[in-house]
Amino acid sequence: MVKLKDEVKIEQLANFGFVKMNYDYKISVGALDIFCNIETREINGIGFWPVGDRIVLRELEDLKIKHLFNVT
Repeated sequence: MVKLKDEVKIEQLANFGFVKMNYDYKISVGALDIFCNIETREINGIGFWPVGDRIVLRELEDLKIKHLFNVT
């Protein structure tokens, strides 16, 4: 499971290209959408089908924002 670190405010994701939706912050990278749930602070991704944590982490690393998240 990938979660936003406790010391990072969820609103800071907007500084990295995330857009606030109803219950999530979302960023689109090609066919991959990465969501951060506002309440649970969990990260997940959806491409043509739901993708695993490894793919989401790789994309966060490419975006240079992996340091904002913890893997449990």
